Amino acid sequence: MNFSFQDSWGQEIYFDISSKEKKTLLGRRKVHYLLKITVGDSWAEFSASEFSESHVGMGEIVESVASSDGPVFVANVDWAPASSLFEQQVVGVPAGWWVLCFMDVEVEPVRAVFSPDRFGELLKVLVGMSDKGL
Repeated sequence: MNFSFQDSWGQEIYFDISSKEKKTLLGRRKVHYLLKITVGDSWAEFSASEFSESHVGMGEIVESVASSDGPVFVANVDWAPASSLFEQQVVGVPAGWWVLCFMDVEVEPVRAVFSPDRFGELLKVLVGMSDKGL
């Protein structure tokens, strides 16, 4: 399942949702959903279950499980600790906005930016997909 979505800068972000089935220790099968986000040549994969309104609404940072360029996360810029690398990387992004940030990239670590309203729209799309069996 895939779709595209524009961030607040007007750039196209591509999303691909896939599932992987794993066996538990007791032999049960469990389906794990992954959300792959691609911006240009870079991509990051996240556990889809972490993109819920309750999870990110509680101030949680969503960290990647795999990526093309080291650790990646989705977070609100207001959560940047003073004097941190994250604070340096989000300079100029308005307060309250959300970013897709590649931590190991020195040039252009912030690859996508979402206003609070735009991020809310994205979450609604993802939650809607979840309601359809994701």
